[in-house]
Amino acid sequence: MPIYVDLIYSAAAREIAKQPRLLRLVEEALKQKTVRGTDVRFEYNAGRTVGYSHIVETAESDSVLYAQCTKESVFSRFVKNKKPIATQHISVTVRHAADGSYEVLDAWIGQLHPPLPGSDNELPESKDFWMRHAMILTDQSLQHRTATTVSPY
Repeated sequence: MPIYVDLIYSAAAREIAKQPRLLRLVEEALKQKTVRGTDVRFEYNAGRTVGYSHIVETAESDSVLYAQCTKESVFSRFVKNKKPIATQHISVTVRHAADGSYEVLDAWIGQLHPPLPGSDNELPESKDFWMRHAMILTDQSLQHRTATTVSPY
């Protein structure tokens, strides 16, 4: 079956632009996975270190802030002063199209996690997960007027 990714406008495109080898890792994962269903989210263990995850577990003592990234309408949770964690995992989200093909909607290096609270594809476990985890604050483009230390969740 045909599988494609929009390398300009998709969420996967943003991650692939930052880490171009992710495209080959997604291809590897899809060759190992039997994809069935309409919306499929899966995690693939490559059996070797493939990169670094920038989503980490947080503690009460961590410096956390919430903000909307540029061109985003939902708040992300960020943590300062943490280091990325080496991982063997990549995560992929695909959607079945009417013509029988599949589109890669999102992909990232790291373990599977739920979408952000407040997003269109939010899951029941989203809020609980994101209250215990955060993205490492690096060079993300944030809407500075939205930055807050008070949880919007």
